[in-house]
Amino acid sequence: MGRIYYLEGSRAVGKTTLLRLIRKHNPGIAVIDGFSRREFNFDMGRWEEFVLNEQLYLGCAHVQYELLKKSPFHAVIVKGPYTDLYFAKTQARIAFPHNDIMKTPLAEQVDAIERCVPDGIVWLDAPLETILERCRKDDHVRSTMNTFVSTWLAGFREHYVEER
Repeated sequence: MGRIYYLEGSRAVGKTTLLRLIRKHNPGIAVIDGFSRREFNFDMGRWEEFVLNEQLYLGCAHVQYELLKKSPFHAVIVKGPYTDLYFAKTQARIAFPHNDIMKTPLAEQVDAIERCVPDGIVWLDAPLETILERCRKDDHVRSTMNTFVSTWLAGFREHYVEER
């Protein structure tokens, strides 16, 4: 069976740079770099569509993990299932404070993701000033960076550094 590692961290912290080095020095490692939520095209302002979107998203992350775990390949998953779960739970609390995702069909995916335990988590971090400076110099468009830093970053760090 292969080993699975999650590569986590803030935007503009160096994950892509590290991935280039991993690919260069370990060509046999599978690198999984996610997919976009926009593929599902649901109205994320409606509770029912939010729940279905997250079911699909977390379901895909779970199936991906299970297939990789049974394969002979070692894999690095960028922003793995725990990140998907963190964002689903946090977005639900922000956008739908009176609803409980654990009282929906999404509860099954939440439980499944909690069992997607990697062989290791690599957390990359940098001071906020460094992250923001890298964003200013980067030609890669990060249209949601201000929202990420102001709304998500502190909780995201805590989710990995303190809980895992």
